[in-house]
Amino acid sequence: MDICTTEIGSTKDGSNQVIELKAIKINKDFSEETLCYKAKLYVDGKFFAHIENEGRGGGDSQFPTDPHTYEDLKKLDEKCKKYLPKWEYSLDAKLDGDTKKCDTDLEHWCCITLDKYQIYKEYQRDVKGKVLIVDPKEPKKIRQFSWKGVRKITDRYIQSIRDKFPTYKILNTESDGFETYYNLLK
Repeated sequence: MDICTTEIGSTKDGSNQVIELKAIKINKDFSEETLCYKAKLYVDGKFFAHIENEGRGGGDSQFPTDPHTYEDLKKLDEKCKKYLPKWEYSLDAKLDGDTKKCDTDLEHWCCITLDKYQIYKEYQRDVKGKVLIVDPKEPKKIRQFSWKGVRKITDRYIQSIRDKFPTYKILNTESDGFETYYNLLK
């Protein structure tokens, strides 16, 4: 599963362009108001730019790699705004219920992708040492089971939970386990 890859818009030949973050390095210790990170942006499999944020509340810094230019970055940003789904926000939905729709630019896509990347790392750590289940009667809640001294979950542990809770969804074994986990935590 490649959670750091997204297809956007059409190219001249009608195919979608693929953007991807790789070589992601996150430093939570230096993150103050925003996430402190460095990553490499690839477009259609080619190294396109260095992306980074110092974690002090400012925007991302984007540095194109040769032969790409800042104009190429600007075009990619416009393509993101045009083809990626809009995102909604409300300053105070409880008071006014009024939400605004905004374009997803390249910087916001990086933010969303890094968030998903961090949750994916958390999910990998959790399913390694715990059995995660979702009750069909309470689909917005994840229950976790772990055993003292057990560092790695094997089929034996999963089967014991399946025997006790036959109607529950076991995230460790489901093909959409991460998507369920992500949607419940985001």
